[in-house]
Amino acid sequence: MYREKSPKVNYPYYYCGNYRNKKGCTKHYINELELDRLILEVLNKEIDLFCNVEADIEKVILNSRIEYQADLENIRKEKIANEIKKYELLLKESLNNYKNGLLSEEDFDTFSDDYLFNLNKLRIEQEEICNNDKLDLEWFNKFKKYKKVESITRDILDSLIEKILIYEDGNIMIIFNFQNEYDELIRYLNSYDFVV
Repeated sequence: MYREKSPKVNYPYYYCGNYRNKKGCTKHYINELELDRLILEVLNKEIDLFCNVEADIEKVILNSRIEYQADLENIRKEKIANEIKKYELLLKESLNNYKNGLLSEEDFDTFSDDYLFNLNKLRIEQEEICNNDKLDLEWFNKFKKYKKVESITRDILDSLIEKILIYEDGNIMIIFNFQNEYDELIRYLNSYDFVV
């Protein structure tokens, strides 16, 4: 889509990029003011939809977690806890072996460094899993922050819209950045009998 301002007309307009690139399309165009009005209308409807779905999301999150993900995380947490116990025991045993003269100082240092490294790595992973227990709705919060859009800005377009298609009959299609995530969220909510 290309923006142009004609000396014959007082307002800028956008026309098809395929026409300009000679890819067999006609020179259909839309007035910039009309495009802004349509984008505002569609954006505000989408933001309303997102905000209306928020209550359902909160209910689902309170009533149930994503079971499959939660089960995987619980299994991983248990495995990490067992690994931590194993390395703590190995560290304790190597210290006892060193104190009893069964290990040289060099061997003890090598073993303890390795065990401490693995323990720290596992504890960091354990902490990351605990911090990731929340449903990732960062994309959702991007929509929510705009509430009611009064005018189109570059920030809004970059944050929310992937592309805008203008058809020869004057219709437009706005493809949002998070359309797949939104569709997945709606399917998930519908699986809990929330009508969206």
